[in-house]
Amino acid sequence: MKQIFIVQGSTGEYSDHQEWFYKAYYSQDAATKVAEELNAKLLELGIHRQCDYSQEFSTYKEKAKLFLKEDPKFSLDYTGSDYTVVSCDITEE
Repeated sequence: MKQIFIVQGSTGEYSDHQEWFYKAYYSQDAATKVAEELNAKLLELGIHRQCDYSQEFSTYKEKAKLFLKEDPKFSLDYTGSDYTVVSCDITEE
């Protein structure tokens, strides 16, 4: 069975956890590369997986606005954000 590979963003924890789909690819390698590139950009901004508390959270929100151009569904809370790859079977009907 054919599969697609979806780059998925996430932020938050427990009841505040949010997930969203970024883009889908036919190639797992392509999806993984995109997720790694997005996570590298988040790391540069200091908002990958956690915010380091050295700045006010509003500063991180300003950085996140820059990222919205890349991913309009992007979301951020104090836990930072992360991109992963999930797969899904494709059925043809």
